Amino acid sequence: MYKLKKQLLLILIVTFSLPVITNAELPEFFDQPDSVYTSNVVTDMLVHSGAIWFATDEGLNFSTDGGDSWYLYDESNGLISSSISAFASVMSPFGVGQRIWTATNHEENIGGVNVAISDGVSYSDDNGLTWIQIDFETAPNDIPFVWGGDRTIFDITAHYDPNNPDLDNWVFFTAFAGGFLASRDGGDTWKRIFPSSVDSAQFYLTDAQPSLKNRYFSCVADTSHGDSLFVWAGSAGGFFQYVFAEPKDKPYTKHVTAIELCNECPPDDSNYVFYGGTEAFTRGNKHNGIALSKFVADGLLGGQITALLQFGGTLFIGTATSDNISTGLVTSTDFGENFITYVDPTNLVDTFFVGANNKISGFTVLNDRIFMAVEENGLFVSNDTGANWTHIDVDPLDVTPANRRNVVHALEAFGDTLNIGTDSGLVRLYYSPSGTVDSSMFFVYPENDTSSTKVINLHTQVFGSPDSTRLWTVNVPLDTTLNLNTPIVTYFLNNDTTKFASYRFNSYPSDVSSIGATAIMVGEFGAMRLDSTGPVTESYPIYERFISAIDTLTFDTLFIDLDSLNADTLTAISIKGDTIVVGSRKGFAVSTNGGVSFNITRVNTELLAPDVVLNITSAIDGIDGDWVPALGVQYETTDLFARLWASLRPTFSGAPGISTGFTTDVVIGVDTLKNQRVWRRVHDEFAWNFAFAGDTVFAATNAGLIYGISDSLVFGSFEYDWTTVELTDSLGAPLLLEGTAVYAVEVDDNYVWVGTGDRSVRLNRGNLDLSKAFFVEDPSDEVYAFPTPFSHANSNALDFHFVVNEQTNVTLEIYDFAMHLVRRVIDNVSYTPGIYPTAGTERRTWDGLNGNGEEAAVGMYYFKITYSTGEVHWGKIALIP
Repeated sequence: MYKLKKQLLLILIVTFSLPVITNAELPEFFDQPDSVYTSNVVTDMLVHSGAIWFATDEGLNFSTDGGDSWYLYDESNGLISSSISAFASVMSPFGVGQRIWTATNHEENIGGVNVAISDGVSYSDDNGLTWIQIDFETAPNDIPFVWGGDRTIFDITAHYDPNNPDLDNWVFFTAFAGGFLASRDGGDTWKRIFPSSVDSAQFYLTDAQPSLKNRYFSCVADTSHGDSLFVWAGSAGGFFQYVFAEPKDKPYTKHVTAIELCNECPPDDSNYVFYGGTEAFTRGNKHNGIALSKFVADGLLGGQITALLQFGGTLFIGTATSDNISTGLVTSTDFGENFITYVDPTNLVDTFFVGANNKISGFTVLNDRIFMAVEENGLFVSNDTGANWTHIDVDPLDVTPANRRNVVHALEAFGDTLNIGTDSGLVRLYYSPSGTVDSSMFFVYPENDTSSTKVINLHTQVFGSPDSTRLWTVNVPLDTTLNLNTPIVTYFLNNDTTKFASYRFNSYPSDVSSIGATAIMVGEFGAMRLDSTGPVTESYPIYERFISAIDTLTFDTLFIDLDSLNADTLTAISIKGDTIVVGSRKGFAVSTNGGVSFNITRVNTELLAPDVVLNITSAIDGIDGDWVPALGVQYETTDLFARLWASLRPTFSGAPGISTGFTTDVVIGVDTLKNQRVWRRVHDEFAWNFAFAGDTVFAATNAGLIYGISDSLVFGSFEYDWTTVELTDSLGAPLLLEGTAVYAVEVDDNYVWVGTGDRSVRLNRGNLDLSKAFFVEDPSDEVYAFPTPFSHANSNALDFHFVVNEQTNVTLEIYDFAMHLVRRVIDNVSYTPGIYPTAGTERRTWDGLNGNGEEAAVGMYYFKITYSTGEVHWGKIALIP
């Protein structure tokens, strides 16, 4: 048997035409809820599993038959708590049905006062029969400031892509003083997201109140941008565009191990830069941020890329596992779109390319022959662009394991010379045009440097002519665990191994290259400029900067620096013409102007960290307020991407209103900026919620339900005709008290549902005439303030809803979170029986000021209603700027 609340449900029926659905036809999982319509105040609505659901302070109300019968989940039959502050519906990750997320709150008596406490979020995969609450106090989700007072969650949004369930099972929620949290695995693991490290530090400061940008109210997922997910989150400091790109659609080589500039790409692809890393292979563009990344699932034999070469129309890639176990050679003939695993047709050498200590560590080309370094297994050569490989003994006179000259780490070809970096230093093989070795040279380092003779990189620097050269080698100790010897960088002048100099370092170098007369070494110390006339003299700066001005006296260019790699550990460098590419442990930097400035990419491999964050504030044209209580996404337009709707209220200045934005190309002078979002203010009322039906937008506002239709949604059109929906009965009498706010709106196939501070209304979708109104005749247990959150910047006053059952004197007082009296709104005033507020002198409101006439501080407040009969009720108020 369903429990029946001791309330009289009065449903005013004007016109309706609905199919009859009996209880026997209800799905089995609907057996548990109570059969009752519970609350006149509905703050949010959604369509879930074919039913309409209402969020109230008394629980979740839903109807499967268009409102003929109602069911209730509350804390007595499964919900964590009855007070619902937000909810969302998303496809179930199990592939059947939908999952519903809820944010609930409960009250705890602290010091004799009932205080609202956030329960965080819960979900149900069986339409409310069972609920699972996310535990934010236990690993892996031991995240502070989610549960507790002042942490009300105001919005939830979710997105699930069944084609990519491991990466696209998103849930987000926004909390008043709890920030913005996200999960990418359906709620198993969570992370708090910040627009910047500065905002993160501010949030976690001891005893600090969250800043305006850390106080969130709204969020919505935007799936109109291909595989990238855009999430918009509204705060009291503007709203944010968070972009989450798929790993395949962005740079994913965070720790760069190899760089190859495309030497043979056709003109359209000549800007390609290939990056190898410990996580993936990435093909980037030296002029923009367009990139693709590939992984083991895409055909790579191992996730780590150890070496790269582009030659003869083929890209050669050495692969390994994360623990440096070689997994072999793959090739690509379409610039990294697809991969082919190398299989030796003779079955003689391909096994040499796999296993421990057999990483493919370098390639080079000499006289159209490809040479490949394979560590312990030595040196290999291919005369047919990689179809077949032959092993070469670097020192054929001694092929025992003790001879470390046959352990090859680095290769470089210059003229007819193959320079080889080995465990025992530098080896030079001089080749004839026919491909035979004419002679060889083994360089013996000075006695005090013998333990740093492992050569891991080589580079020949040319000064004007091939006869003016320096051969640079990067040497490290064979045993780095002893910490007895230091790395060195050595150069040989004009190929004369008797004319050399060495530089000793306290930290490890990684690579060396040159541009003109400048040699650049990179390593744990950043980048250094090498000077052949003496010791290293200065660091080599790597800045991302833009030109700010030209000095009129000296004509020097003045820059503003945005980022730098000067303090980063650098791992690789490649130079071709005026293009300089530097790899680091956090990404890479590209310069196309000879090092004057770089475009720095900080590679993001954290799945719950956004790739792009933009803050939209009132400083932008078309945005007139920074407090954003509601956001919505409209898909059914002619725009290239979905149209975004933002409800705006002023934080300190500006005006309330509704703004909308779409993406288009913007022409500024002679430049065209592609896909720029343009904003326009289209209404003077702010909204609590949005809903959409094709080209129509509905907005729930303090002035009622309004809807707008653009000029046939012509591309780029912001011309909207707005209409206020008259909520009246069949005789034309108003259903709501004048000034009653509309808080919620939702659209299904047949109806437009409207939630207010007094009752809920169902409108026929076709002509928006009244179909049904739903309200509780005697909501005696409901005490609340509206609208809340309340803002100083809004001119509307705060109303109080309460019920008087018999003649009594009423006192209403406002208290802050510490229970200090802030204001007495009603002082022992006589009230007759009735439901308040009503029009006239008995309607008392609060303007957000304290007893001294000053604005009350931002935060959580409580109001206390005391009757002379001895009855006492408490309610809560959220106050924002």
